[in-house]
Parts: sequence; C-alpha cells; structure tokens
Amino acid sequence: MFCLLKPLLARAAPRARVPAFARGLGVSVVQSQRNDSGDTTTHFGFKTVPADMKESLVRGVFSSVASSYDVMNDAMSLGVHRLWKDHLIHKMAPPPGAKLLDVAGGTGDIAQRFLEYQDKVNGDSTSSVHMVDINPEMLAEGERR
Repeated sequence: MFCLLKPLLARAAPRARVPAFARGLGVSVVQSQRNDSGDTTTHFGFKTVPADMKESLVRGVFSSVASSYDVMNDAMSLGVHRLWKDHLIHKMAPPPGAKLLDVAGGTGDIAQRFLEYQDKVNGDSTSSVHMVDINPEMLAEGERR
C-alpha cells in the first residue's frame, strides 16, 4: 500500500536528508519550515499548519477513528494487516508465562492475539500484557473488546 502512496507523499512533503538504508525502505522525513511571518509550519495531510498544532491534529484524527480503526485497516490493507499480526505472534512464539509490553498498542489487537496464542497454543493463563498508547480513545476501544 505504501508503494502506491509514495509518489503522493514525495510531492506533499519536502524531503530531508535520509540515510541510504532508509531511502531503500521508502522512508521520507518531513521538515518544518518558517513561513513569511516567521512562524514554523509543517504538513498535515495536504495542508500546511503551524508546527505546534500538528500533535493535537494527529491526536484528534486517531480519537475520531478509534471505533472504526480496525475496519479502516481492513479496507486499506484488504485484510492483510490481520495476517501480518498473526504472523508476528507466531514468529514470536512466546513461552508460557511471557509478559508483553505493547507500545502504541492502539485498539489492542496484537495484545489480544498474544493472549489467545498463549491460551490456545500453550494452555497458559499466566501470561500478561501491558498496553500503552498515547490516545485514550484507542485504549478504551481495546478495553471495550
């Protein structure tokens, strides 16, 4: 999916100096800029916004989509994101009693897969997950499930 978006991203955001290995992965970095009045601006989608507003705008987007986040991932990846997450857990092959720290855990789908794996594969109910996310609405959605 990123391959399809890369040309759009390249036009929408100025590129900064990126290490060669990262360029091979299609990574680009958005730089902040100063506008005519001297204020620092950056890109948010196809808009230029004050740099100090970007964090709250990003937070707002994730807050507003929390309840439909996984459905959106299904649509954007044609369901492949579920296969990736299943593959991740099976490659981890966590042993019984394992503890998982899920940083940026979102709606908890990886945490849920981890606990299901422990239950079904290891017959283990002692494993635990600590999930952290900057967005309380995403965490609430995971807890609801």
